Amino acid sequence: MTRAAVALGLAGALAAWGWDLAGRAPAPIVALAVLPIGGWALVGTPPARRAGVPVAALVAAFLWGAAAAAPLSAHVNEACRDAIGTSLDFGGRWNAVATVVGPVVEELAKAVPLLLLPLLRRRGARPVPWGLALGAASGLGFAATENVVYLTIAAFQGGMPGLLQAVWARGVLSGFKHALFTATLGAGLGLAAIETSRARAWAAALAGLVGSLVQHAAWNGLASPLVQDILCDRPAPGEACATSAGGGSLFVWTPAVVALALVPGLAAIAWLLRDHGARPDPAAD
Repeated sequence: MTRAAVALGLAGALAAWGWDLAGRAPAPIVALAVLPIGGWALVGTPPARRAGVPVAALVAAFLWGAAAAAPLSAHVNEACRDAIGTSLDFGGRWNAVATVVGPVVEELAKAVPLLLLPLLRRRGARPVPWGLALGAASGLGFAATENVVYLTIAAFQGGMPGLLQAVWARGVLSGFKHALFTATLGAGLGLAAIETSRARAWAAALAGLVGSLVQHAAWNGLASPLVQDILCDRPAPGEACATSAGGGSLFVWTPAVVALALVPGLAAIAWLLRDHGARPDPAAD
C-alpha cells in the first residue's frame, strides 16, 4: 500500500511537471529538451540501482531538481541580477551572476535531496554512491527544465538550425553537466557521513561543495562562452554568426571543449565509485 501511494504521488508530480513545461514552450521543444536528459538518466540508473538506490528515490530527486530547484534558482538569479546591477565590473552583471552567484544558488538548491544522507546511512544505505546518485538525479531534473528555456531562445533566435545546435550542445554533449556538479557535492557529503572524525567529515563536505562550485563556475565562465563562440562560427572576424555551424565546429571543437571541462570531474567520480561503490559501508553495520 505504501509503495503504491509513493508511486501514485510520483506519477502525479511527473504529470504536473510535464503540464507546466507544456505551458512554457511548444511540445516539440519540450521533447527535444527532455529526451536527451532521459538518455543520460538511462546511463546513470544502472550503477545507482547496483548501489541499492530505489527508483522512487531517483525519481523524487529528479522531480526536486526539475520542479523546485530550477524555477527557484531562476527567480533568485534574476533577483540577484537586478540587485547587483553593474556594480561588479568584470564583464557585466550577467557574467557576474552566471559565474559567481549562479553556481552557489543552483548547487544549494539542487542539493536539498542530499540532506537525507545521514538518515539513509542509519538505515543501512551507502552514503557515497547514494550521494552521487541523488545529486546526479537532481541535476538531471534541473537540466531538463533549464533546457526548455534555452532551447526556446535558440529556436527564436536561430530557427531550426539554432534549435538543433542547442539540442546537440546542451542536451547530447553536455546534458549531464548539472548532474556531474551536484554529484560531486553528493560525494563529499557521502564521505562526510562515513567519517568518524568530525574534522575529516567537515573537510570532505567542504571539498564536495568547493568541487561542485569550481566546476560549475568554470563551465559558466569559461567553457560555455567558448562553446557559444565556436557554434557562432563567424565567416570572418566582426561579422554576424553563421546560419549554422560547420562540421568541425559541431563535431570536433565543441566536443573537445566539453570533454576538457567535464571529463576531469567524471574521472574523479569514477575513482570514488571504485573505492566506495562496490563494497558495503562497514560503519552502517
